Amino acid sequence: ATGEALTSEPATITMQAASEPFAIVTQPASLAVAEGDTVELSIETNAEASYRWQYSTNGGASWTNMKSAGNVASFNFTMESKYDGRMYHCIVTSTATGEALTSEPATITMQAAAEPFAIVTQPASQAVAVGDPVELSIETNAEVSYRWQYSTNGGASWTNMKSAGNVASFNFTMESKYDGRMYHCIVTSTATGEVLTSEPAIITLALPTTITIYGVTYRVLEGGETVAVESVDTSLSEVLVLTEVEGKAVASWDEGVLDGTAMLVFQQTDATACTVYAYTGSETSLTVPSSKEGFNVKAVAAQAFLNNTNLTSISLPNSIEVIGSQAFKGCSSLSTMTNHD
Repeated sequence: ATGEALTSEPATITMQAASEPFAIVTQPASLAVAEGDTVELSIETNAEASYRWQYSTNGGASWTNMKSAGNVASFNFTMESKYDGRMYHCIVTSTATGEALTSEPATITMQAAAEPFAIVTQPASQAVAVGDPVELSIETNAEVSYRWQYSTNGGASWTNMKSAGNVASFNFTMESKYDGRMYHCIVTSTATGEVLTSEPAIITLALPTTITIYGVTYRVLEGGETVAVESVDTSLSEVLVLTEVEGKAVASWDEGVLDGTAMLVFQQTDATACTVYAYTGSETSLTVPSSKEGFNVKAVAAQAFLNNTNLTSISLPNSIEVIGSQAFKGCSSLSTMTNHD
């Protein structure tokens, strides 16, 4: 009617990204599970879906719907031996498009039960000579923390060892005060917190392997009781017999302690004779016997009584044939020397 013209508003055309194809984002995972532990299977898709879980007992040749799982993205159950080797998959159906996808199969295998936490190697009891090292150790089948303790009353009570620390093994130098002590270790599993206490190890004092008396070294033979001479005439046989008294080697021939405080020491010189080897006592009057342990006393060794200022009189047996050089040197108080049968 009027011929009036109008122009519309512009319409812009944009390219829309194609919708993402329906897909499984995370597949069910195969698992190795110990009997009694939990099996958990799950699936994840990139869109809303329904779920139908199935299992196979014949390697995937045929599949059976799982009524117990239901329409869920994940489910779990307790592992039993009958599930060993079973395969599981999930059929997911897109709610929007109806497209169905089947997941990759997950295989469930029976895993051997975890080995119970245990002590593999117990601390060992040992007999150790004074000055030698004592080493205590323990071994477990899992990662643990360690707490060492000792007992001085036969295990009635125990004291933590600060010096040992949180270690599987430690050592210290043997002293007589440690004789008879018991040691054990309390181990705690890092994974489970379970606590085990080792068997006790008893540390006892052993006779030394060698002992030196007045410059002569003696060797302790196997058995720890008989001592043979070293560093002297190899033709000499057994010399002294040792026993143990309060952690020290004691010679039965002289009833003195073989650590430098011996009273009168005799040395065997042949099959029938022995020698007065040394004297360190504090007696003022001394009688030397004519025989010891069936051996005739035939001699006094060189410097046997060297610098003994306590001795005022001594009686020697008539069996003595030789008095060694400087046997009585420095015996400034010695004024009387007699003989006897």
